[in-house]
Amino acid sequence: MALESAAAEAKRLAERARACRSAAIVFSDDAEGVASAAVASSMLDDLGKEYRMICLDKPVPDAIEALQDEAPSDLYILLGFHEDLSSSLPPELRASALLVAGSRHPGRPASAAAIVYLAHRRVRGSRVPTCGIALIGLEDPINAVGLDWLVLCDAVAEGLADKRGRRGGLRVRVGGAFRDAKAVRGEVWLASAAMYYRGGPLEAASALARGSYEEVRRLAREALGLVSSAFRGGIKNLELEGLFRLKAVQWFMGTGEFRGIGTSVFDDFVHRLRVKSRLVDRDKYILGIVERRPEVPGLPSLRRRWLSVSVSVPRYLEALISGGTVSVSVPRYLEALISGGTAKPVSMLVGEAARYVDGIGYGTAHRGFAVIPAGVEDLFVSRFEELAGVRGGEAAPV
Repeated sequence: MALESAAAEAKRLAERARACRSAAIVFSDDAEGVASAAVASSMLDDLGKEYRMICLDKPVPDAIEALQDEAPSDLYILLGFHEDLSSSLPPELRASALLVAGSRHPGRPASAAAIVYLAHRRVRGSRVPTCGIALIGLEDPINAVGLDWLVLCDAVAEGLADKRGRRGGLRVRVGGAFRDAKAVRGEVWLASAAMYYRGGPLEAASALARGSYEEVRRLAREALGLVSSAFRGGIKNLELEGLFRLKAVQWFMGTGEFRGIGTSVFDDFVHRLRVKSRLVDRDKYILGIVERRPEVPGLPSLRRRWLSVSVSVPRYLEALISGGTVSVSVPRYLEALISGGTAKPVSMLVGEAARYVDGIGYGTAHRGFAVIPAGVEDLFVSRFEELAGVRGGEAAPV
């Protein structure tokens, strides 16, 4: 049933793309979003439709409100976002929007890239070379199943993929040569997410659609230095200043080193802290908060100031050294509490805390993200702490 639903989603996208006069492709800044946008733009080019591209690293309310005013269209193709985004859309925008959620989100039977590619395939009536681009958007292409597997089969048939990568991994043909699929996916993410405020997502999607992969690699090389510098600076600041610690929460504000790169890079930094046992407590949620810049690729600058919040769950690391061998045990302490129902899932906590301060929050059991107005961070953290401290059967303070 799930696969039938995804196939119907692809059919619906193809039909609405044919019927529209103009479209707006609104995509997330990860590799799946960028690859999906590249395939969608190729499909609309084949149909002779006018369109514009917009990248949202987070569902910032100001940006969502600006979509209709700044990018009026009768079809908004939303690619790679959490399914909860639909509830954040104004009613008039929701009527003309088609959300193709990302594969990272629970319950998704296929990636956004696969669904958009299958829509393009329906438009053409046969397989098309964009299957190679769609492959970059798959989380784990070598083990693809369902509709993702159909993308892999088409890519192999088109000579755009093979299984001769490192350690038996998948290679994808980009820029006239075969390269490791995971490495390509990482470069696309760097080019888009790290270069978000410099137009990276639009450049990367356009380059993939044109087959100009060297442009993606150029952006990725520039981005790598920025990310490495930001991560080093972020760790150094935490070593010097530490985190604010409450009963259930440990949190910090991202400083200047993250100012010039996209918020998704900051999310990755926060998630990596879960293994830094010398910096974080093993039984507290990790919250990182950073002020986002007003730029949005494809839209005018945001009117108000917004903060981006990232939440992760730490891992408790312990090394046992004996007899000349090293045994590393990695128990997921707080994750186990969440799975056992003792601790609250991050998605519930971040969603409720964000709503409390007129923001938007979403996520999974062990990771969460939010966009909140600037100036309410203390209130957000306090609400998160209240909710996280409530055990099963108790009522949360209002």
